[in-house]
Amino acid sequence: MLRAASIRSRLLTLFGLAVLPAVVLAAGLTWHLYRSVSATVDASQRQAALNIASLVRGALNSADIVATTLLASATHAGDEKFCASLPHYRKVNREVVAYGFFRDGRLVCYAGDQAALDGFDLAAVAPAAPAAPPSSLRANTRRETILASRTPPFHLGVASTLDGPETLLSVVSQAFMRELLERTPQGRASPFAVIDDRFHIIAHSGEQEDNGWLPAKEKLFLASRHELVTGNGRNGDTYTYISIPIEPGVARIFSAKEKPDFGQAEQQLVVGLAVPLLIFAIVMAVAWLAIDRLFLQWMRRLGRTAQRLSYGDFNVRARLPDSAPLELQQYATAFDQMAEVLGARTRELATVANQRSALLRELHHRVKNNFQVIASFLNLTKRQKSGETHEALALAECRVHAMASAYKLALAHGDIRLAPLTPLVHEVLMYVQQAAGAPAGVVADFTPDAQHTEQYLELDRAIPLALLLVEAIWPLLAGGKPGVSQAQLTFTPEGRDVRLVIFALRDSGVTPSRQGLLMSRRLQQAFINQINARELDAAERDSGPAAASGHAGPSPRVALAISVPVHVEDHPPPDQA
Repeated sequence: MLRAASIRSRLLTLFGLAVLPAVVLAAGLTWHLYRSVSATVDASQRQAALNIASLVRGALNSADIVATTLLASATHAGDEKFCASLPHYRKVNREVVAYGFFRDGRLVCYAGDQAALDGFDLAAVAPAAPAAPPSSLRANTRRETILASRTPPFHLGVASTLDGPETLLSVVSQAFMRELLERTPQGRASPFAVIDDRFHIIAHSGEQEDNGWLPAKEKLFLASRHELVTGNGRNGDTYTYISIPIEPGVARIFSAKEKPDFGQAEQQLVVGLAVPLLIFAIVMAVAWLAIDRLFLQWMRRLGRTAQRLSYGDFNVRARLPDSAPLELQQYATAFDQMAEVLGARTRELATVANQRSALLRELHHRVKNNFQVIASFLNLTKRQKSGETHEALALAECRVHAMASAYKLALAHGDIRLAPLTPLVHEVLMYVQQAAGAPAGVVADFTPDAQHTEQYLELDRAIPLALLLVEAIWPLLAGGKPGVSQAQLTFTPEGRDVRLVIFALRDSGVTPSRQGLLMSRRLQQAFINQINARELDAAERDSGPAAASGHAGPSPRVALAISVPVHVEDHPPPDQA
């Protein structure tokens, strides 16, 4: 897993920060190049439209200049001679499809296709005007461009005198204008058209029927001269359009360039942006593999070795091959030296611990034997005495047997630190009853634990508990009749606590002295403090008195009611042991 605190993540972050500026710079240069190319393409389209507009404007101006010159020459030639020369001029000037000579709004003569003249309002072309002095009739002429009222329209060059009585009208051929558009390099690369301000097509490059590139909406014809407009053509494709005026208010050049959704420039942009990102991904992948092969695989190997060492395998060694980095080989050598020293020290400590455990067991065994010897001596001496001396020796014997039982059970358990609680209580009860001469003088009620667990006490707490039982039970049994129940003990495990309650069922008949009672109470309180027990109040006591409810007489007296904290170890039930 890649985490922020891992070596891999930090090294990859370092590689990423080193490579990322180059990737960002390459992507930025690609984007700048794309914008520059797009701007160059747009400028090229705009310049092509300007060039073709200049060519068409020049051709139309030349036709108008010829018409003006011819009208001026009519001064020196008569009408008949001038009309006779018009076919010759029409034949020489092939871009003009027809000439028409008007005087006072009336057609005097013409040359070329007369049908080309029918589309014009002759009154508007050559309006009648008052007669002017002959000196001013040919003095100046004016030129203008008008359009025919019918479709298909024709471009028209008009030359007339200032006062308008004479007018020479020249109509430029559509075929000539289409040829002019097609013979230019720009016209062959992109479609162009000459349109009027009524959105009628005068001429366009290519086949006449191939006009699907023209805008589907007429408002696109009014594109600004300095702005490219994107729109859909009649064939549904997307184009960028530009419009250049030829004659203001009369005609303009209209250009289109196909704009695919994902053209070559966009492909170059995607490639230019994808390549740096691909290089970045390759660099990060190579860095990932290099970090793993050159470093992390050896670290994982050392980690597995350290884990085996933590499990106690001191014979494990972290030797690395020569292909591992030198620093890690040095680290593995130091690790092996540490494992060797640690194993030697662990073996020494285990030997010392075993010796100490054996010494301690021997010491406890000898202490237990000494207690047995003392108890035997007290038993022998007790047989020779009677009365209070006999009872005092019997009580001392119970105390010695209680301490010896704690040592014996701790040694039998195997762990000399802990003594099982239930057997300890059983043995103390047995010794006290035998010493008091009242067998079965205590009714013992041991409640089994539901989880089948055993309770244990440390040895230094088990001895005070055993002595506490002696001090609590002995006054209840001393002087009692054999076979008669004098007390009841309830032993109830509750998790990590044990409730131990002792009830006095009958009066033993022995009246202890006040000094004896105070001494016994002080001893009991001292033992309770040593085992960290808690005395129970009346509401917390067990149901011991209810078990003795059949006894005639006063309610049983509570001699001891405590809750003892213990160690709990799992103990399977007998059928699964």
